[in-house]
Amino acid sequence: MAVIGLLIFVWFFLLTSSEKISQPDHQYHDVINKLSETLKEILKNICGKDQFSVFISTKYKDLSKVNRNLVTEVLDKCLNLEASEKWPVSVVLATLPSPGQRFKSHLELLFVENLEQLRNSISITVKKTVFLVVLLTSERDIQKRNQLMSEMFSHFLHQLYNIDVLLILVNMEMGSIEAFTFRPYQLNNCASTLPMKVDPKMSRMIDLYPHKLDNFYGCPLSVIVWDIPPYMIRKGHDIDGFEAVVLKILSQKKNFTLQLMENEPKSLIGGASYMNGTMTGAYLMLMQRKANLTLGCAACTPERRTHLSSTLPYNQIGYVIVMKSPPGYSAYEIMLFPFDYATWLLLGGLAIFQHWLDPLPAPVHAGLLILHFIFRSGYEGSIFKFVHNSPSKPLPITIFQTVEAGYDFITDHATYRMTINLPILRSRTRVIPGQPVDVFEALRSQPPRTAAFTSRAFLAEYLHTHRNQFNEYIILEEKVVENMICIYFPQYSFLAGMIDSELFKLRSWGILDKIGRKLNWNFLTSGDRRYNKDVIKGFEESISFLQAALNCLLIGLAITLCVFLLELLSQRRGWSWLRYWLDFM
Repeated sequence: MAVIGLLIFVWFFLLTSSEKISQPDHQYHDVINKLSETLKEILKNICGKDQFSVFISTKYKDLSKVNRNLVTEVLDKCLNLEASEKWPVSVVLATLPSPGQRFKSHLELLFVENLEQLRNSISITVKKTVFLVVLLTSERDIQKRNQLMSEMFSHFLHQLYNIDVLLILVNMEMGSIEAFTFRPYQLNNCASTLPMKVDPKMSRMIDLYPHKLDNFYGCPLSVIVWDIPPYMIRKGHDIDGFEAVVLKILSQKKNFTLQLMENEPKSLIGGASYMNGTMTGAYLMLMQRKANLTLGCAACTPERRTHLSSTLPYNQIGYVIVMKSPPGYSAYEIMLFPFDYATWLLLGGLAIFQHWLDPLPAPVHAGLLILHFIFRSGYEGSIFKFVHNSPSKPLPITIFQTVEAGYDFITDHATYRMTINLPILRSRTRVIPGQPVDVFEALRSQPPRTAAFTSRAFLAEYLHTHRNQFNEYIILEEKVVENMICIYFPQYSFLAGMIDSELFKLRSWGILDKIGRKLNWNFLTSGDRRYNKDVIKGFEESISFLQAALNCLLIGLAITLCVFLLELLSQRRGWSWLRYWLDFM
């Protein structure tokens, strides 16, 4: 009987043990089926519709043995479709994406157990992409799970500058699968990383990866700015200028506030950048992630776009040569200008030796009178034309003519870098300290054959505050070089795409062009004042010519009076030799 009782006890123990083992085994396979179906739907519906390629990190081999086997079975179920079913997207499996794969892979699938594994699975230099993170955990405490997910979202937000993240939480103890994301900008909560639950069965990209930058809820964005009128003008805690207006439009549309930051050092305009990654000023601050963005006539250059994120060019600057207005002809030069040297010799000879022509026949005298009338009419017409048009001395028309004429050039430090690819200008260009608009004030004190290498916008800003100098500068018709303007962000910043999209809309609607015309050329509204100034200048030139003509008349009368006095003196005794000399003349 004791043996029979022992056998019954052993049988009952084995029966209950098998039930306990079969229950976790059933839950394990249930998790595999749920997770594989969830991933398959996401990859097919999201990536297949939007033609996204998929990169799957093989770092899951660092997981625990149970989770590693689970991931292997899940991937087998997801990737091994039936023969009649074609996989809609390309899939790459590797430890870390190569540079070429980063460009093509739009979705990265990661399997992790903790934050450290997440950090090791993602390269810090990874291109902006969409992330799908599967978090395998056995934690039952909901607060600890939320804390772990929040730390992971914080890593994406602050270290990778990426907010397109969907986290699949797989709880092995509870056998549950949930999906979470986060919204960094919320009401009264900026840079939030709190997990927000979403339905993983949603089939649209916008549902699983919603737009998170439509409203910043008044959260601040740090912006590095510096004075460079008319594009950016610092006014205490406020800014003005072309790009300041654009930035304010964006802030109003997206509901973010501006936290202005000064450049380091404060007096530096922008900063230098090199292809090896060496940066100074605002661009170094962005590399160090001290600010969200910077703008202020910042040129789009390959070295900056290599080591920073930027928008597409949204404005264009044409650099030109500005020269001082040439001096006008003097009144005496205008009097001599109608005839060339030989004609003046002919007229002078006829005037001096006129009495030698007295013996000639009357028809010759008539011809001389007609010739005198023709010369006189042509001379008066030419003088009237010159006085009416107020001609100036000619200036060079092209850059090469300017260089051949012996001109030197001055420019500011920010514009000087544009001469890197222009050796013909760089060897003749000097840097003037100060703002770009200060170049024109320095140009006034330079030698005559000196010109400024600058932009029309800077000249417009200078003339806006120096209207009395409007006629003192000439712009060379030939444009030297074009420069594109961008807004820069830290590398891989999620703000770049949003700002770029809004700038494209402003360009399409013509708002940027309207703002540029209003700010750069508003000094042209003072046309009546310039017209009055031109009238006064023309009147002064006419008076100066009349004064010169009067001087010539007085000189002629003085010469006539001298001849009369000499003739009177020749009538006296002892001065008879003077009579023979006058008769000879």
